[in-house]
Amino acid sequence: MFDIWTRPGDEMPRKKGGVTSIAFDPIANIVQHELLSVQGNTFWPVPLFTKFLLGLGLARELAIARSDKRYEGYHQVVITTLFFKSVNDQLAGALLMRAGYSLQAFPCLRASFEACELMEYLHDHPDALEDYIRGRGRFKRDTSWVRNELPDTETRRTLYDFLNYLTHSNFKGLNTYTSYDADHRVSAIQVGPIEPRYPALVPYPLTILLLAYATRTLWKADESAAPPDWVARFQRFDEAATTFLSDMPSVDDHPNAARSG
Repeated sequence: MFDIWTRPGDEMPRKKGGVTSIAFDPIANIVQHELLSVQGNTFWPVPLFTKFLLGLGLARELAIARSDKRYEGYHQVVITTLFFKSVNDQLAGALLMRAGYSLQAFPCLRASFEACELMEYLHDHPDALEDYIRGRGRFKRDTSWVRNELPDTETRRTLYDFLNYLTHSNFKGLNTYTSYDADHRVSAIQVGPIEPRYPALVPYPLTILLLAYATRTLWKADESAAPPDWVARFQRFDEAATTFLSDMPSVDDHPNAARSG
């Protein structure tokens, strides 16, 4: 049984009982917290957010440069459309992270990763474009097979499994966003923006990695379209972004994970 109580000087109703503390702010408080978090960029570390903005600038430069060229057929149109889809997914995830919903950003980032892989596959296999556009053959339903036909398949699977696990309602994944008191006796769960409890599982670096992946694939689709000096600037950004893969996090690494029962 839970006992309802209110913290002195705080209108935030909370319930506490056993080993779990539950917080559910008034709706107006939640909305205000979200707006202030986005405006003040409360949750994104400044260096990572600055790097993400740098990557967006590079992506925009390339997209605008490509718009000056006349392409024939479906190939470049499909690649560009998937690129825009991937970047929009990243922006949606970034907005959720800035508002304090890092866990809820994972579905957006998984969708972004899938779009990037389709970009790469269709660029390498232009003969598959017709089937993709018409949704037939191997593209009729699931496209997860694409991952198995691209380089570095195992690394891709590891990344996708990480995204997928935190997208779904696996309890161990949810528990990585649960906080504990100093004695690890009382856990706290809440509705509304939350400070990430375990920095290694926060998807800020992953968002930058996906932005680099999408932009790199768009560039490879027509390298001649890149503006002067753009390649050198992008390669510096790309090299820094891909360092995330060398320290790929795992839900099993979280200190709370073993206590999720």
